Amino acid sequence: MKGATKGKVIRMAALATALVWIFLALFLSYRYNNRGAVSPDFTLDYGTDTSYTQEEIDAAAKELKKDFKRSYTGCTLESLCYSGDQSEQAQQHYGTAQGIGFLGSCSYDADCDDYSGAPTEWSWFLIRDEGGEWQVIDAGPKYEWG
Repeated sequence: MKGATKGKVIRMAALATALVWIFLALFLSYRYNNRGAVSPDFTLDYGTDTSYTQEEIDAAAKELKKDFKRSYTGCTLESLCYSGDQSEQAQQHYGTAQGIGFLGSCSYDADCDDYSGAPTEWSWFLIRDEGGEWQVIDAGPKYEWG
């Protein structure tokens, strides 16, 4: 009888473990799929300011898109436009060497209560130390940095 009981306990433990993994997979899938998105038709306008290279602008836009996906549940980023060097503001307000600004547009899912009535035009401000990684510092309805 001991062997039968031991086998039953092992099967129950295996079932419980499988159920935990299934629950975890469903939870993570829900969290991942209910975040912000970047449109498949996303566009990036490099603007006319030449303070940063295309590669530097791309790196900043990549970080902005990652932050958007993490932070803007129910929203889709449609486009970005590099709005210029914001290093003076970065130095003055954050003590960092470099700053960059973007203007962009986004749309909201029908069930997105958090941004109901929010504007579709936004501004983003990112900073970094000389040659370091970009970090999103501020975002809000469209306005000029300064």
